[in-house]
Amino acid sequence: MIHLLALTEPGGIDSVVRMLATGQQRDGYTVSIAAMVSDVERRADWSARVRAAGVPLELLVHARRDY
Repeated sequence: MIHLLALTEPGGIDSVVRMLATGQQRDGYTVSIAAMVSDVERRADWSARVRAAGVPLELLVHARRDY
């Protein structure tokens, strides 16, 4: 299962998807997240939490509003 999302402001869909993917993985599903981001540094804490939970994460870097 892959969750694909475009990250904008922290604290929205990013938190929901992180918790959902972590729970699904704990329940035995193979899950990963592909996140479209324009500022990798701004998302470093979120990325670290996803990876610390053991959920594979691929950051798809793009120019702001270029998706």
